[in-house]
Amino acid sequence: MDPTFPLLHTTLRDHLITLGQTQDAEEAWNCYTTLVNCITRVPAVYRHLPHIPYSHLHRLCRILASNRPKTHRQYLHLLAVVTYLKHCGGTIQQFEYNALVDHAGRGWRKTREEELMHAKRVAEDVAKGRLPGLTEEAYEFQNEDYAGLTPDIYTYTTLLATAARASNAKELLNTATIMQRARLPPNRITHLALLHYFTQKQNLGGVRSTLQKMRAQNLELGLDGLNACMWAYGKNNRVDIALMIYRLLRHNVVPESYEGDGDFHTTVAHLAEEYIFVDSEMRPNEITFTMLVQMMAYLGHFQAVLDILQDLLTFENREPGARLYGVDNSNPTFYAPTLSVYRNIFLGFSRHGAPPLGTSPDADTSWNLSNLTDIFERFLHLPSDTRISYANVDIVMKAFAVTSADNYELLRDVWVALEERFGPIDLRSKITSRLMRLKMKLFPELFPTPD
Repeated sequence: MDPTFPLLHTTLRDHLITLGQTQDAEEAWNCYTTLVNCITRVPAVYRHLPHIPYSHLHRLCRILASNRPKTHRQYLHLLAVVTYLKHCGGTIQQFEYNALVDHAGRGWRKTREEELMHAKRVAEDVAKGRLPGLTEEAYEFQNEDYAGLTPDIYTYTTLLATAARASNAKELLNTATIMQRARLPPNRITHLALLHYFTQKQNLGGVRSTLQKMRAQNLELGLDGLNACMWAYGKNNRVDIALMIYRLLRHNVVPESYEGDGDFHTTVAHLAEEYIFVDSEMRPNEITFTMLVQMMAYLGHFQAVLDILQDLLTFENREPGARLYGVDNSNPTFYAPTLSVYRNIFLGFSRHGAPPLGTSPDADTSWNLSNLTDIFERFLHLPSDTRISYANVDIVMKAFAVTSADNYELLRDVWVALEERFGPIDLRSKITSRLMRLKMKLFPELFPTPD
């Protein structure tokens, strides 16, 4: 026996245990690749363990399918696991089929036509019994890898959601027609996909019609649906409705005692006219806070931003998977501002910033240098593992440039503070990039002119 086998046995056992217990997608993927390498490259291992157990592979697929964000890299990981599973004689399950279709249509901040067509091809390939990604030449004589899987309501809903994100009305209608012919009634996610489509098209009539249909079918909106409604109305210049929804969510955490004109009962009645109903157990979550900060900052409502930020800091985080503390790990922690929250606030300052002099009488002077400095000091206390991008730095520097009227001495101090806290700033290796040009102005001593 190979003298290294006992060590390999321990390594394999540890990785199998981790793969069977971890909830971390990156850790699970690393265990998977290590196990595959050991099995395929060491004959002694292959004789005892010809492949990773099917249960572990299905579990890995579930971890990847539920991990956020859904990137193209993660799609490739999921496809690799499904291909390995089939190669080893396993059976592809319906949720793995749907996860492949879902991931195939993602990977970019804005869904493009290419992602939509890719998702359709993956759905067609798997339905025909073909593993996605292989060329037509690999399927001579109509050979199949496995018995094809029948698309279900989740498959079609995924395609519908992808078409909605791509704002493709034709594919949206085609998918809806296929669902009707298959006699698959729309579910909650189907309607939320349509809600997203009508939001992008700035069609409030379509939004209201979708909400009315959900109510008629006794489908709950859910917190994700309420967040979608807030975004839909805010994007269509009805911030009042978005704030009404938030008011009721907030009331579920901090009950309002006032009763009279304009109390929360009035808000409940007003939202009911829009077919929006907020259950008493629903609470705002991180998406709610981030979205509303973005909305209020974009519109220039500084006090609203501060109010939402205060709620974020004082509300308990009871979301699934949130960190707990205490002797028995039973006490929830509080929310904390994320990089996305700060980014949205800095965008507000860069958009509405009030310079020291020359501010118009109608301008909201709350977006001033003093308030920006306070926010920046909090920003520097983000968790130690936080990494900021070129775009993040660009937004921060623009905010300070606007509110300080291009005070180079101040901008230099801000730049130094950013690098001391987050490390060297990525300048994209281009002398023509905006941050590089700014750095050359702020630190001319680092760029001596040739004699």
